[in-house]
Amino acid sequence: MDNHSKSDLEIIQTANQNMLDYFNDAFLSDLEEIQDLKTQAFEIEIKLDELNKTKDVYALKSGSKKSVFSPITTEGEENSRSKVIDDQINDLIDVRDLLNAKIVNLESSLNILKKRISVLNDAQDAINSLSLSYQKNASENDEDGFEFISDDTSSDKTTHGYNILMLNAFNDTYLSTIIERNIKEGIESTSHKLDVLSYLLGTDISKAKLTLKDIQYNIKRMLDSTEEIEEKLSNKFDSGKPVLTQLEDYIMSKRDAHPEYIIESNIEYTDQELTLHPVFSINLFRLLETFFDNIFKHSNANKIIFNLSVSSNVLNASISDNGIGIDGDYITTSPWYSNLHKAHEIIYLLNGDLSISKADDKGTTVKFKFPIQY
Repeated sequence: MDNHSKSDLEIIQTANQNMLDYFNDAFLSDLEEIQDLKTQAFEIEIKLDELNKTKDVYALKSGSKKSVFSPITTEGEENSRSKVIDDQINDLIDVRDLLNAKIVNLESSLNILKKRISVLNDAQDAINSLSLSYQKNASENDEDGFEFISDDTSSDKTTHGYNILMLNAFNDTYLSTIIERNIKEGIESTSHKLDVLSYLLGTDISKAKLTLKDIQYNIKRMLDSTEEIEEKLSNKFDSGKPVLTQLEDYIMSKRDAHPEYIIESNIEYTDQELTLHPVFSINLFRLLETFFDNIFKHSNANKIIFNLSVSSNVLNASISDNGIGIDGDYITTSPWYSNLHKAHEIIYLLNGDLSISKADDKGTTVKFKFPIQY
């Protein structure tokens, strides 16, 4: 098996394993939530039983006749207490029904996850079997193995096309997962907790305060998720502004957000009022966001040097840091859906060049260029 075929198979194998790990984590998370909800439902059943017994006692008292030793009847008071208990029972029944409905929905989701996990396990077994078969064929071949595609020009375009489609599909799936697990479930959980809160406000203030904190935490998580989705769906750059102004604003925002970094910039533009076609300006900032974010998350650096110039209808940029440096084999070691893979595909679509290398002494240098139109 040639290196290209082996690399493709490893990418598929890694992607399948990542999806399998994701669904396994989701399965365990749902299972834990179901157990927690069942515990809450059981506690409510106990409370309902206690309230029903208490109600029976009041009913017995109110059913008795006035005491011959007292001219004052307590029937009205007993009826009032019984009504309070009835209200508490009704509130608990509503909460119990909501819990049971949530349990049914989660158990249905659990069954779906089981099927997906089973399919992914079968796929993983098939991939492993295919890998062994390739290895056997390669060992039996006197030369280096065999190639799937001999026309490197067409195969290069096809591979990039597949990569772009896969990255777009992953991005859509990622966003829908955030909406499903972080926002939709957050809304359902908050709705449930509000119902519990309405009951606890009349019965247990201390628990009501804890429930209120849970609601506030859920709302914060949903807001964070909404911001993440908004950030991925919108570029937040005004393509109508001069590029120089956008770049200066962008660098300033990074300095404000990361004061622990020294960020030096040198931007060379012949026309300070120049605006680029939105395709180029939007993707320029997507690339910058990818590379700066990668430095902030992984480099352990404290200094960044950014250079950009536009000349002869070509945009040249470089970003260097003084961090730990990047793995020279990052293309194969990082997940296929990583931002660095996305950067490579953006550069390909822009008909440009990209190089990411570890410096001899310390840090990483990113260089990219692509032709532009105005």
